[in-house]
Amino acid sequence: GKPGTKLTDAQLRTMNYALGVINPMQRLLQTRDQLRLNRKQADSLSLMSREFNIMLDSLWIPLAEYFNGLQSDYDHGVAHTKFVEARELAADRLMQIGPIVKRLLTPQQFRKLSTGVAIYLEPRYIAQVKAGLVGGGFISEMGMMMMIR
Repeated sequence: GKPGTKLTDAQLRTMNYALGVINPMQRLLQTRDQLRLNRKQADSLSLMSREFNIMLDSLWIPLAEYFNGLQSDYDHGVAHTKFVEARELAADRLMQIGPIVKRLLTPQQFRKLSTGVAIYLEPRYIAQVKAGLVGGGFISEMGMMMMIR
């Protein structure tokens, strides 16, 4: 954006994708009919999705507000560190949730998942997200900073 142009809080809230982490439970719930989720599975996924979104917002909103408040002469190192810390915390939580989600699904349901969802349940992929190697990483960070600035 142009100097002085700031995104609104509502706009900032929707940009948490910049961390490179999606909510796979939300995606699973969007395909509940195709997956034939039972009530217990849907309820469990819904609760985990809500908790994950709350955690993601708790990381993202303060970070976005921080970036939105930066002046043109900000310390790039500090800004980068804050972004990386938030991405790593989100990835750590996803690493904890992934195995639980996989255990909730039957093998048949898991095979029906799109690759774009299934990879977010795999610890090796999440480790790459955490390291900023996939899921946007540095590109997401730079894009976010340009949009916020």
